[in-house]
Amino acid sequence: MRPLFALLVVASLAVAAPVPKAIKAKLKDYYPLADGAEWEYSLGQETVLIKATEVTAKDDVTTAKLVTTLGGKSVADETIRVDSAGVFRTHINKTQIDPPVPVMKFGLTADEGWEVKAKVNSAELTGKFTLKSAEKVKVQAGEYDAVQVVGDCTLSGTQTRTKWWIAEGVGIVRMEFEIGGTASSTFELKKYTPGKAK
Repeated sequence: MRPLFALLVVASLAVAAPVPKAIKAKLKDYYPLADGAEWEYSLGQETVLIKATEVTAKDDVTTAKLVTTLGGKSVADETIRVDSAGVFRTHINKTQIDPPVPVMKFGLTADEGWEVKAKVNSAELTGKFTLKSAEKVKVQAGEYDAVQVVGDCTLSGTQTRTKWWIAEGVGIVRMEFEIGGTASSTFELKKYTPGKAK
């Protein structure tokens, strides 16, 4: 369960309206990466903390290691790359994702999506992610205008569905995921602390 949890969760975080055209040029601002940035989420009665470390930026490519802690203990980490094409998850717990999974692609409008086919060790992930809409989303940290990304995938034979609401300058403010059509969890942003840009 730990690899599945890591792949889906590390993140593996109103009135609907079409995605504004302006978002096409600004999507990269929806996934900020800076050293020390922290996202604190509620997961039921638990608190999940994700922190950006080892951030590097060169030639319009930014990479960062995101460390997830639950109950004060590190449970997973991932490496994220942001470039001109989009946001890509390249490693889970130091294990390479082959090829990197696009978490978000730039230059899209509502209902456009992208196919995913990748492996993490022997676990195979296949499916599709779709940029669905822009919404007003109210969470513990406040109210945000957020674009929504929906993923319908199969991970080693298990059906999964994820929904992310991503706000400009903040990142994921809410995330829902469902495994096998039964087990489901919701992450809700409690606090975001910007990091220090180099």
